[in-house]
Amino acid sequence: MGSQCRCQKGWTKDDCSCPPEDISNEYCRDALTGRVCSDKGLCDCGECDCDRGYEGKYCQRSADRDTCKKLEPCVKADQFKSTNSSDDPGMKDFQN
Repeated sequence: MGSQCRCQKGWTKDDCSCPPEDISNEYCRDALTGRVCSDKGLCDCGECDCDRGYEGKYCQRSADRDTCKKLEPCVKADQFKSTNSSDDPGMKDFQN
């Protein structure tokens, strides 16, 4: 007969290395926001499994590296709406 280990209550995986959910969530809790996986993923065994489009230890970053480029025209329009930007062809779609 082979010996079989039994995990303590709440611990999972074959080697009992995955802590119970309440402990696991603490490993996934962002100290800055207090949120588990930034509310953009699930905590699995003390590590965040991020939703599609997010990355980082706490799923705190957008995986889309071009976010700034995409938002640039809107930011420019908002920042400079009081100036005459009609000469900038890239701004014509963002004027009020």
